[in-house]
Amino acid sequence: MKLKLFHINTLQAPNLIGGAERTVSTVSHSLAARGHTIHVFSTVPRDSVLADVVSENFTGTYVGLKNFYWQFDGQHRSALQKLAWHAQDAWNPAMGRILGAYMDAERPDIVLTHNLQGWSCNAWQQAVQRKIPVVHVIHDQSLLCPQTAMFRNGKPCETQCASCRVLSLTRKSTQNNVTAVVAVSGAMLNRHERFGMFNANQNKTVIYNSWRGAWPAERIPLPIEIHPADGLTLGFMGRIESEKGIDVLCDAWAQLKHRGVKLLIAGTGRPDYIVQLREKYGVPESCFLGMQTPEAFFPRVDLVVVPSRAYEGLGNVAFEAMVFGRPVIVSDQGGLPEIPDAASGSVVAGGDVPALIQAISRYADSVEMLQAQSVAARRRATAFHPDRQADAYESFLVDVLHKSK
Repeated sequence: MKLKLFHINTLQAPNLIGGAERTVSTVSHSLAARGHTIHVFSTVPRDSVLADVVSENFTGTYVGLKNFYWQFDGQHRSALQKLAWHAQDAWNPAMGRILGAYMDAERPDIVLTHNLQGWSCNAWQQAVQRKIPVVHVIHDQSLLCPQTAMFRNGKPCETQCASCRVLSLTRKSTQNNVTAVVAVSGAMLNRHERFGMFNANQNKTVIYNSWRGAWPAERIPLPIEIHPADGLTLGFMGRIESEKGIDVLCDAWAQLKHRGVKLLIAGTGRPDYIVQLREKYGVPESCFLGMQTPEAFFPRVDLVVVPSRAYEGLGNVAFEAMVFGRPVIVSDQGGLPEIPDAASGSVVAGGDVPALIQAISRYADSVEMLQAQSVAARRRATAFHPDRQADAYESFLVDVLHKSK
């Protein structure tokens, strides 16, 4: 059965800033290659002109945001301006009408909503009014928290604060418009259910992320080559900020560098925070490589550490490293522990420096363990292959459509 699918997300290529955009891009390409008709909708700055672009084998539509400002412009906003923006984003009929017009013109079989910042859950209403099934894909906590991460005072929130409860009321009150739910990890699905999102009557499943850009690594031979005399090289790839636990890794490295352990950091962050890390933990400037592609970065390191303090939806960087045959140490936050198995990595408590030191030391002490886990990491990474993701989406969406008739 060939399907006509709408994907609705805050951003899409070339505006790729995170896992959600990569996942939408990957699954869209995969399903389009199988003969399904794919149309992806995303937002762009508010003064932009509505544009339809045929890219490779699907259509992308870029819609100028109908709100007080473009949230990615990097400008400082007052608390009142932010409140006004989020209030409008709770229910945005102007954006909904644009989607509704496309639904009338193209009559998709299913509408998949992803991150809805900019669109609002009015997108659900537009589909329901036209009797089109809605599948919502949970990538993060944006339905529960305007900041998307539910992270405050250096740790994940265990309850919703008052502002989050108020701003999520519309989403909770309209959640019955959703026919079925996909979550990118079991942890993310459980967290939404815990806070009252989605009900027992909705069909739910977990489909792990994938990223088609990582899979050229299949050509890299295994096992990885490491020379004990050179010492273990740790790698971190991501945003350089406390939420991602980079300071935890720098602290652990500072206590291990006398053993010849090296550190490479790929990503960007506030310059003042990077200076703070360098001064506090003695991390050389040469360790900070800036933005790097996976194929340029992962072959340079032996072990990848994902020490996040935040409750991650999944943590794509971990499985991307494993595609390149790199074992991973991940924190126990959110979906991260679902990525490695016991043969391909380790899990430590988020923010626990001694536990991280102990985990790193096991690899530093055993080249044989590192090489064995390298092979196991590549094997485990097949759970995140684009073909496996496409199989899961295809099967689930056909089932949703049949049950909706």
